Amino acid sequence: MLLPNGTAVPGPYLSGNPTLKGEIGQARLNETTAIQNYDALQIRLERRLARGLEFAVNYTWSKCLTNNNGYYARYGDSTGSQASNDNSFQEYAYNLGLDYGVCDHDVTNSFVGNASYDLPYGKGRMFKAPNAFVDAVLGGWQANAVVTVHGGFPISIYDFADPSGTGSAAPRPDCTGPSIQTPYKNFSGGGYIWFDPSTMVNPAPGTLGNCPVGSERGPGLKQVDFSLHKLFSITERQSLEFRAEAINALNSPIFLFQAYSADVFGGSNLGVINTSLGARNLQFGLKYRF
Repeated sequence: MLLPNGTAVPGPYLSGNPTLKGEIGQARLNETTAIQNYDALQIRLERRLARGLEFAVNYTWSKCLTNNNGYYARYGDSTGSQASNDNSFQEYAYNLGLDYGVCDHDVTNSFVGNASYDLPYGKGRMFKAPNAFVDAVLGGWQANAVVTVHGGFPISIYDFADPSGTGSAAPRPDCTGPSIQTPYKNFSGGGYIWFDPSTMVNPAPGTLGNCPVGSERGPGLKQVDFSLHKLFSITERQSLEFRAEAINALNSPIFLFQAYSADVFGGSNLGVINTSLGARNLQFGLKYRF
């Protein structure tokens, strides 16, 4: 534990077992106690199916705060989550209040909208086809779209040099000023400088870093998924269903962010985004119904 004069001494967990203390490199505490507060304003607008159109719009403005983000099912995650996916241990086991901050999946603004529209051309619709052949090709189509827009996830920065000497598993640097966001600023090595790390420094020896959990924000998400659907009737009981789908139809970049640095002075590209995932994916399907 850390004394007021900056000296680190064995805490009550280790003071009676010097052999064990000499074999431990980091102090990690697992407890089933934590607090979390979530407040949100949620708005939903919906139009039920009428004249071939239905849609729903959802907006959420929220804030999530916790002193323990947890780590279960997070290590080895290959899903490309934009969340911080940080070290998930406390900075100082004797004061969990130092880790009270935004949840690693906190998103201030989130918008999701979906719509389905029967194009008004073909048999039984506003504009009739001149003949059966034209109706089979151009009539009876349905268009569907999903729009997802949300802000960035929090990012916690670490300083694994651990100047405090406490064996902290998740030491943070000192923040000398507010976060400086620089989204889409070109990086000479390729990619973008998403935030400026110049406000982060190594803490003085024998002290804990004062940068809060989630001091930075990563890129958000803007994605449109689109599909076309048509049912070709063969007989009363037989039909062919055709679908064409475009996932991320506008091919918007989905940035993948490295959430932490081994050392704020370690020469890594702290604050830089140079990888992405989720490029546009086109897929087609044909189903025979009988």
